[in-house]
Amino acid sequence: MIAYQNLSGFTEIWYQGRQVQEVYSNTSKVWPTNIKFSATYIGGQTYSTECNGDTELSLSETKPSGYEYSAMTTAEIGDCVTSIGMSVFYWCKSLTSVTIPNSVTSIGDSAFARCTGLTSIDIPDSVTSIGDGAFGGCTGLTSITCNATTPPTLESQVFDGSTCPIYVPCQSLEAYKTAWSTYASRIQCIEPTFDGKFKATYGSSGKTYEKECDGNPTLTSGDTNGRGLYDYTTMTSAEIGDCVTTISGNAFNNFSSLASVTIGNNLAYIRNKAFISCDRLSSINFPDSLISIGIEAFADCRSLTSVTIPNSVTIIGQTAFYYCTSLTSCTIGSSVASIGSDAFYYCRILTSITVNATKPPILGSRAFDNTNNCPIYVPAASVEAYKTASSWSNYASRIQAIP
Repeated sequence: MIAYQNLSGFTEIWYQGRQVQEVYSNTSKVWPTNIKFSATYIGGQTYSTECNGDTELSLSETKPSGYEYSAMTTAEIGDCVTSIGMSVFYWCKSLTSVTIPNSVTSIGDSAFARCTGLTSIDIPDSVTSIGDGAFGGCTGLTSITCNATTPPTLESQVFDGSTCPIYVPCQSLEAYKTAWSTYASRIQCIEPTFDGKFKATYGSSGKTYEKECDGNPTLTSGDTNGRGLYDYTTMTSAEIGDCVTTISGNAFNNFSSLASVTIGNNLAYIRNKAFISCDRLSSINFPDSLISIGIEAFADCRSLTSVTIPNSVTIIGQTAFYYCTSLTSCTIGSSVASIGSDAFYYCRILTSITVNATKPPILGSRAFDNTNNCPIYVPAASVEAYKTASSWSNYASRIQAIP
């Protein structure tokens, strides 16, 4: 780590040849660092490794030479990781905190076994499989939260050695008790942190606005602008409650400061232009209850970097993600039946598009941009059907089997 002051009076902080922070007076701007794994150790020692193209976190990365593995106290896994390898944190007895990103889909055998210092673990909704004894012997755990609505595949003795509650989404409680029958008596409904209709925070003022469920399951622009009592252009974060089933058209139209949105578990419809021109919105969580995404719903959201559309969605409206110029990856669920014209047009830095539907959806004109010619991955058994389907034939040279 190197720090020096440049001519403008800013202090620049560099790490492994990359500028990571710029500080002036009491203001700090954090730059992207592409970190795959970072850790702190007893005594304050730190270690980081960058993404290297390998999406599995391995033991060689969590147990670097010159560091006392058992003295690791905190760990953070970067969002370039999709799988946590076997035994990568095995017997890290001093580990008290670990952050698992929403990019991870699998947790390997004994990955966190005997991490006796862990008191809680939060498993993101992206995880679909958890290996043998992954959290076995974690005797200090007081809570385990699994956010996936579909229970991940669970191997043997995953949570053995602890007796704490296992919290899961309320609508999936019985599914978990059946699938994870060994731990049925420990499985409980996730305690809601917000049970209202809408909650928002605003700018540096720290103002908050909260609206209770009012019997109307549609979230309208009247709800989101606080009936005119708040400056919606300064809204930085929003939380949408489980009582909402529909986000109405223009509900967040041109909320230029909105950077974070959390959506409840029962949303079915995102209407036309709901989030159009939300310039700072970099990610969005779509619940498995979602059915359709309307026309221009996320058009001109220029900070969105990736989109995962769940298997429940059947319709993606025209220009839904038009001009999302930072979008690099897109995954579309297996139930989609229609993708509208220009849905992903002008998304020119996309590196991959994955469509999981076995039957080619109805495709509007210019649904995808031909500028970058990124691969379009589809189920292997459906490659030829896609290549010859109406409108899909325009992208025949790009269509490949899902790796």
